[in-house]
Amino acid sequence: MTEKEACDFFSLPYDTDMEILQLLTTLCDIGFDVEEAMQYLNCGEDTADGEEGKRELMLVKRRKALLREIHRMENRLEQADFLLFKIRGEKERREG
Repeated sequence: MTEKEACDFFSLPYDTDMEILQLLTTLCDIGFDVEEAMQYLNCGEDTADGEEGKRELMLVKRRKALLREIHRMENRLEQADFLLFKIRGEKERREG
């Protein structure tokens, strides 16, 4: 995605810092929607008012969701492997 495309996507001015655009793009890549990514960005990094803690909480929550998704996909893969095992075993018995 070009800088201009990223600015359009996030409805930001074209002179937005590239580092901010990269951060927003990364957040969306890990599953944040645009609103969540902008909320993360707007939290700031001031530890005095707890904003950094909000960012961390958002990332921890997303990480947990990603792990749940990975576990669901692993389960699906195991089920597919089991079905393949059964099919191949039946095929060997018929041919053997």
